[in-house]
Amino acid sequence: MNKTKLRHWLIFTVFAAVAVSDRNTAAHSTDTGGRWHKEIRAIEQRYNGRYPSGVVVFTGSSSIAAWTTLADDMAPMQVVNHGFGGARVSDVTLYADRIIVPFKPKAVVVFAGTNDINGIPGKTHTAGRVFRDVTVLFDKIRSRLPKVPIYYISITPTELRWRVWPEARQANARIQAFCRKHEGLHFIDITPHVMNEKGKPNNTLYKADRLHPNRSGYKVWTSAIRPVLLRDLYGQ
Repeated sequence: MNKTKLRHWLIFTVFAAVAVSDRNTAAHSTDTGGRWHKEIRAIEQRYNGRYPSGVVVFTGSSSIAAWTTLADDMAPMQVVNHGFGGARVSDVTLYADRIIVPFKPKAVVVFAGTNDINGIPGKTHTAGRVFRDVTVLFDKIRSRLPKVPIYYISITPTELRWRVWPEARQANARIQAFCRKHEGLHFIDITPHVMNEKGKPNNTLYKADRLHPNRSGYKVWTSAIRPVLLRDLYGQ
């Protein structure tokens, strides 16, 4: 190869490398932004970098996000609500460094998994997949906050997703068994509190969408969650 051809080849190689680098950077930026970037940014903007410490962080999907009375329901505990949209378990994992870790919380309470097992062809996950994703979430929180207790609220039975309840119930069982074997991991089972006498979801506890808790439903959630946190975290 003569000098002219070599020079042209080197110039082409450099430009090609830059182009690949730019594409990779753009892809990385998109991945880092994620589907829920706006919702996560809105959570961050509540604090302006002044993160309260020692609070109990509640996070997960829309049933947490829509829990507008959470602070009052959990009083006198100091809690923050970092629920967002239709989050899946992997979404909570993706954003843990932004909505959990900076708060150095007293505890973390997670409700995620119901959007993973949604019954939508091509989009629904198996119990095994959800279980693996939950353990990845636990590992990520543990790697950043080794001593912080984590409370996993069970996937709840709902009329809208009743046909996938067997899969969700299996996921619950695997997650619960895992929590029992590991110190600092806790499973709060909402299921028996939201079923009627016929063993079906009690629709009086759900909104018209037959998926999200109504005010009565949140009262039931409070009665199942608050005493556990008060006992474990405050000795009450």
